[in-house]
Amino acid sequence: SLFAASNSIRATLSAILESATIMSHRQPCPCNWRECCIYTYDKGDPWEGVFRIAPLDNQKNDELRRVVEHHLKIPQEVRSLRKEYWVRCHHWNRSLIMEQLKPNPLMGRRKKLSTPIPVELATRYNLTDQIDRCRITSDTIQFMASPNNPESAVKDWFQLQNSQKNSR
Repeated sequence: SLFAASNSIRATLSAILESATIMSHRQPCPCNWRECCIYTYDKGDPWEGVFRIAPLDNQKNDELRRVVEHHLKIPQEVRSLRKEYWVRCHHWNRSLIMEQLKPNPLMGRRKKLSTPIPVELATRYNLTDQIDRCRITSDTIQFMASPNNPESAVKDWFQLQNSQKNSR
C-alpha cells in the first residue's frame, strides 16, 4: 500500500541520515563501492559503525592497512592523502566482528583489529588468501582480519533486514 511504501521510504531516509550523523565528524569510507553509504544497520548490529585504520606507525597497523587497501581497492591518491581511514564495519565478516572484535560485556576485552589471527581462526572466517597472510615474523602462521565481504552479501543482508522491518 501507499502508506507502507511511505513508511519504508521514511525509515530508509532516517537510517541514511543517522548513518551520516555517525560518520559526519570523519571522512567517508574509502572503499570503491558506489552504494556503501546506503547500507545502514540498527544500533547493536555488528555491521553498525566504523573501524579506524590507524596511520602507518607500527608493523601491525602497516599490515592491516596493506590488506584493507588491497581488498577495498583504495585508490593511490586516497592512500597518499589520508593518514587514517574510517572503514564501515560491513566490509568485515559478521561472525568475526561478533566473536572477536566488537566489545561484549559477557566476554570481556576483544582483539584489536590490527592483531594477527591464528590460522585456525582465520580458516573459520575465510581469511586465508595469500594477501591476508601476516608478514610479521612469528613462530606460527597468522593472518590479518581483512575486509573481504563482497558487496553482494552486504546488499543481500541489508535488503533482508529491511524486508523484515517492513513486514512487522
